Amino acid sequence: MLCNAIKGGISRHLSAAFILLAAGPVVLLSIILPYLSYVIQREQTLGMQREVSEVVAKQIVNYFHGLEDVIALPMKTVRIMEQDRGRQFNVLSVIRSHRNMEFGDVFDDLVLLDRKGKELAYVSRVSISTYNDLGERSLADEFLIPVRSGRVYYGPFSTDRKTGEPFITMGIPIPDVRSGLADGVLLAKVRLKGIRDFVAKMNFGDNGNAYIIDREGIVIAHKDPSLVLKGTRFRLPEQDGIYKGVTGGRVVVAAAEITLGNRKLYIVTERPFSEAFRLTQRILLVMGMLFVVALAGVVSFGLFVRRQIVAPLKTLADTAAAISGGDLSRRTELTTDDELGVLSRAFNEMAGQLTAKIGSLKQHVKDLQESRAQYREISQEFHTLLDAIPDVLFLVSPDLKILWANKSASLSCRSEIQTPTGRYCYELWHDNSGPCEGCNAIRSFNTGNAENRVSSTGGRTFDSRSFPIKNENGHVEKVIVVTCDITENINLQSEAVRSAQLASIGELAAGVAHEINNPINGIINYAQILSNKLAKETRENDIAGRIIREGNRIAAIVSGLLSFAREKRDERRTVGITEILSESLTLTEVRMKEDGIHLKVDIPHDLPGIIANPQQIQQVFMNIISNARYALDQKCRSDNERKTIEISGEKVDKGGKGYVRVIFHDSGTGISSALIDKVMSPFVSTKPEGMGTGLGLSISHGIIRNHGGVLTLESTEGEFTNVIIELPAAEASFPNSRVTQT
Repeated sequence: MLCNAIKGGISRHLSAAFILLAAGPVVLLSIILPYLSYVIQREQTLGMQREVSEVVAKQIVNYFHGLEDVIALPMKTVRIMEQDRGRQFNVLSVIRSHRNMEFGDVFDDLVLLDRKGKELAYVSRVSISTYNDLGERSLADEFLIPVRSGRVYYGPFSTDRKTGEPFITMGIPIPDVRSGLADGVLLAKVRLKGIRDFVAKMNFGDNGNAYIIDREGIVIAHKDPSLVLKGTRFRLPEQDGIYKGVTGGRVVVAAAEITLGNRKLYIVTERPFSEAFRLTQRILLVMGMLFVVALAGVVSFGLFVRRQIVAPLKTLADTAAAISGGDLSRRTELTTDDELGVLSRAFNEMAGQLTAKIGSLKQHVKDLQESRAQYREISQEFHTLLDAIPDVLFLVSPDLKILWANKSASLSCRSEIQTPTGRYCYELWHDNSGPCEGCNAIRSFNTGNAENRVSSTGGRTFDSRSFPIKNENGHVEKVIVVTCDITENINLQSEAVRSAQLASIGELAAGVAHEINNPINGIINYAQILSNKLAKETRENDIAGRIIREGNRIAAIVSGLLSFAREKRDERRTVGITEILSESLTLTEVRMKEDGIHLKVDIPHDLPGIIANPQQIQQVFMNIISNARYALDQKCRSDNERKTIEISGEKVDKGGKGYVRVIFHDSGTGISSALIDKVMSPFVSTKPEGMGTGLGLSISHGIIRNHGGVLTLESTEGEFTNVIIELPAAEASFPNSRVTQT
């Protein structure tokens, strides 16, 4: 690799230098000469085409001016308007027989009009007319414009339907000798076939051609008649140059303007780009051949340099590569007296000294490896012992920096942290900027005794113990901290308390249901008898109906209470959120109405069901609603529109699995930031002493977790609290009926 790098570097630099010196001027000339040739040829071609266009334009203008004279002279000489029709016909016949030496027959039709636009005489090359065929053209432009302006009128270009030849209509005013005003108009249908043929015959170069377009860009004269017949358009560029031609090819375009009275035409000349710049292409070919010759010279000189300089350097590089690969006996064999030979001998001497040094280092490395093997064996046994301990175990310095930690400590860290070593314990596990309040490690450093502390974080409870390590003078240098998760033990205690409470509630609920159901059934039955006997739509019948409805409501509340008490721990079934929520609200809505609390429920109809123990989930819902009601009462004693509990549901996907999310939102007192991470721990309550046990959220959290779900809190003190429950959706479940309640 070293050899290739050296060889490549020298060869590359030498090649670059040779290319710049030898091929550089050729490349520069290859760019400059074609460019100059292109510029010169472009100007010459455009100049020539401009001259051709202007000459042709001038000939066409002179041609039409001559036609004006041909017509105007007899009109003045004979005073045609004062002659009879026979004489007028003879004069028109003489004019129509006019033939241009260059463009051939000129006129197709001649019509003489009086000052009112009435036809007096008509002569045609292709048809015969009588006096009865004469009409009037008083409203035609070819009459009105020359009569009013006194100037020659040129009409639009057209194509004869019978002959297919292009023509233009001229209107020449005939002035009155005495008044000078137009006494009549002579209309002449002028053939353009001669002009078209004249333009079509124009060739410059091998493939250059010319054509005529009008102001709208319509081709009216071209050597290819199909372009005229199809009404082909060509957008005339603002200035002469290289553009896309009328037939689509790349051409050099030049144009000249033709003004005929009120009409403007343009004579356009085109020449193919390849033909116009043929000299530039030949120059490019010659310069390409020169470049090839220069490149061949560079390659030849490069081979010579390679043999004289690069080959000896390659030998040195090969030797260096062999030594770096472990062959310390390798030496160079250059014997020349130049600089490369001196470098070769110095390199051989350096290789000998390097061989001696490496031998000494190998022995030293061998001794170190033996010592490390013994240390590694002891260290591995020690670390295996530490990693086998399930509790978090780590050693800290007086500034609480972690010196080492076992495997359990590493696993308890955040995923982005590779190892806890070298970090501060209060930053790593508590995300604090300084030591925690009541830190038992600090107490061990201060007292020199073992310390113990129980704390809660993230819904878990930990027992942390610290043991000081003292030096020979009795000073504490380090502290070992052992932390154990005792959450499960506490949860077992909480479950035992909850079981006792549920047993008592069950007995009470059964007794209450028995005592209430019998009289309430009697009330309902008597009310039904009264309703049946009383006339419909009477006040007495309405009162009986109300008694029946309220009695059924009491029966439903008792049924829900009894259902809550009769919990079956292992009985889980597919159930809808609306079913559980409706039973929970039945048991709590009366109390909420008394407290002036508004309720908004929005559960989508397509929300899937869950597989759960309905009584346990109902217990969770009732506990959350009770906490929300208490928080709202503490914030607003009286009825208030913001005193509202909002319950909503939605389906979410987490990790490719479907979950049902239920959100309980209240705008009550909220939870302080100091308690938000602790309220789901057992015996932690936001209520005053005696108002709560501190077990409600802890038990609810355990129930949701046992169902494979998650219970989380979002709260801002004094503003709101969101309790979010996510439970796995049943794979084949029924949709809920949409519940919307306000």
